[in-house]
Amino acid sequence: PEIEQRVSTLTRTYLDPALRVRANRFAVKLTEGRVKYLSEDYRGAAMILLELVETYDQDKSSLLYKEALFYLADSLYHIGNLKTAGRMFEELINRGSSSARVCALGRLLEIAVSLKQPELASRYQAEAMSAVARQPDPHILYQLGKYSYERERFEEAQRLWAHVERGASVYPQALYFSAVAD
Repeated sequence: PEIEQRVSTLTRTYLDPALRVRANRFAVKLTEGRVKYLSEDYRGAAMILLELVETYDQDKSSLLYKEALFYLADSLYHIGNLKTAGRMFEELINRGSSSARVCALGRLLEIAVSLKQPELASRYQAEAMSAVARQPDPHILYQLGKYSYERERFEEAQRLWAHVERGASVYPQALYFSAVAD
């Protein structure tokens, strides 16, 4: 009886068609959302990904969930839904990998500045500076430089932009703003 019970449990856990269908549905919808995001259809991506994230009832530390959360947060950011994007990026900071955390901090810094929340911007700036000290990232260095520039701390901004790697996608912007701040 005990062995039968274990076999039955394993069968339900690993072979249950309903579980496989639900897992496959999540992966398919995530792919659809990712395609819309990459084609810059941020509204379409947000609609698909919001349903996924809101109805996900499995392990929220899974890579698929965190990926869906990132694409949803960034889609919301791109369509201007900054408050909701901020909440999603906050959740990503709590659940995501260190690279997702760094990206989320950069977006949260931008959101706090856009929403004119200086205390929050200062908090995110301090967290981002700490993250950059552990793991330099060109995008967050660029964002931190922009934040310093907007606060009229031009030397600090130039110092941050000087650390943006030459091959990074934000290097031309960092170079431009560094020249303007000079």
